[in-house]
Amino acid sequence: MEKVSEQTTQQTNTRTGYFTLLFAIVIGSFSSILIRFAQGEGVSSLTIAALRLTLAALILTPLVLRQYGDQLRALSRRQIMWSSAAGFWLAMHFVNFISALEHTTVLITMVLVTTSTLWVAGLEMIFLKSRPKRLVWLGMFSAIVGGIVIALSGNLSAGVGDNPLLGIGLSVAGAASVAVYLFIGRQVQSELSLVPYIWLVYSAGAISALVVAVIGGAPFTGYEPAGYFWVAMVTIFPQLLGHSSINLAL
Repeated sequence: MEKVSEQTTQQTNTRTGYFTLLFAIVIGSFSSILIRFAQGEGVSSLTIAALRLTLAALILTPLVLRQYGDQLRALSRRQIMWSSAAGFWLAMHFVNFISALEHTTVLITMVLVTTSTLWVAGLEMIFLKSRPKRLVWLGMFSAIVGGIVIALSGNLSAGVGDNPLLGIGLSVAGAASVAVYLFIGRQVQSELSLVPYIWLVYSAGAISALVVAVIGGAPFTGYEPAGYFWVAMVTIFPQLLGHSSINLAL
């Protein structure tokens, strides 16, 4: 009876995980469009990256302090270190990904950024000595072929951006960065509740992105209200709902 109960629970968790991933994909697919709207209002890419993480962390702060204070006080140095490292790489993902949208199309950027699953599989094989099953290899192959088909079927007559090579490089860097973020997150995520974990990660990412934005001379004031509105939309939907759902599924 216990085995049957465990199998039923595992099957339920698996279905929930797949549903959560599907939800994250749908919500996350709006990210590039919303970012483009913000960029169209003149908001700097580095500003968008920094504000996206900063606002997300600030929104979660009251909830975390009120309901998860005990977990925060019980954090070990190792947990803080791994969470901070994950946050740094998440910030690098947004800095590269959002900057890429300045130089090439949404289509090319998203096709390359979403190759992160291939990077994750590679990291697992190298560092965790995992051996992907046939379905994983099939999925990786399908992702590569699908990406090529989508890219080649795009409306190239509309142009590929003012500096497509730079955009491609930043997109690939964004894919690699988010793969490291997910890989590192596995080290500590199972030990913490979802909300305090993503708060730690978003806070560390916000600090990293703010440092990059300040060094890059990106302004945080002087934009039109519409620019801040689109940044808020990016924060609420792709960030708080989309990225948080990915962590929940993981």
